[in-house]
Amino acid sequence: MKSSALTATIGVADLTGNAYQMIMATGRPIEIVLVIGGIYALLDAVLLTGQSWAERRWAFRTVR
Repeated sequence: MKSSALTATIGVADLTGNAYQMIMATGRPIEIVLVIGGIYALLDAVLLTGQSWAERRWAFRTVR
């Protein structure tokens, strides 16, 4: 999700495009936008947690 601006743009465009189709089919925009936002936030949180863990795991240790 965060590897490049192009990837993020495509991911957000795809997610919002699907949300738009669901809104047109169901007529429930608030619920769909909240669910899509929650999915995006959850994916971002998982990736950030993994990145943080990897940075701590493979951090350079200074020799004293």
